[in-house]
Amino acid sequence: MAALIRHRSPNAADVSRQQLKRYREVITLWLHKRDTWEISQQLNLPESLVAGWVANFRELVRAGQ
Repeated sequence: MAALIRHRSPNAADVSRQQLKRYREVITLWLHKRDTWEISQQLNLPESLVAGWVANFRELVRAGQ
């Protein structure tokens, strides 16, 4: 069953390829108990983008269980 991904960054169409390449780093840092603000500062990404990716990842994990 495909996961319904509701949480998207408000500017998802504006995500650059360079930013998208940081997705794995964002999730890895979040899994190591980092805050979304801290991750956004460390990787120089908008916090809304980081929070959206984390929300999507959490939903995908829940859908896969």
